[in-house]
Amino acid sequence: MYISLIDLKYAYLAGLIDGEGCIQIKRQKDSAKSFGFYFRLEVQITSTNEKLIAYLISNHDGYIYKQKSANPKHKTALHWRVGSTTAKKLLEKVFPYLIIKREQAQVAYKFQQILDDNPTSGKREAMTKDMLSQRSVLYKKVRGLNQKGVMRIEEFKKAQGEE
Repeated sequence: MYISLIDLKYAYLAGLIDGEGCIQIKRQKDSAKSFGFYFRLEVQITSTNEKLIAYLISNHDGYIYKQKSANPKHKTALHWRVGSTTAKKLLEKVFPYLIIKREQAQVAYKFQQILDDNPTSGKREAMTKDMLSQRSVLYKKVRGLNQKGVMRIEEFKKAQGEE
């Protein structure tokens, strides 16, 4: 079997997203917006490994946010992030290789496609109640998929369709 270097690069990134990453729709406060906030797609990988974050920046653009720990024994966390249309393009490339976060990627991609198809997205006073409702549904769906915690065996079986 032959896999190109480009495919390998995106397969590796998908593994990082599945293991150390997060696909999210963020709800950001902004008093200039019609409802006082807006929604934004973001893909993030967090690590304390500077080589990994440097690799991500050099191969996939994005930006870095450093988060120092209050505990001096802990390393600084590095967050690599891409957002909006850049994140959508990235999700398109890694989607065939995602396993764990595949459903989040589908919902997030659909969310960004809706924004990209709307010529008024990003403009002040542009979001209607219908748009808010549509975006809120997708925001809540991704948020639910990203929920952490202990899953009961019954919930796991149901999620797997094994009832």
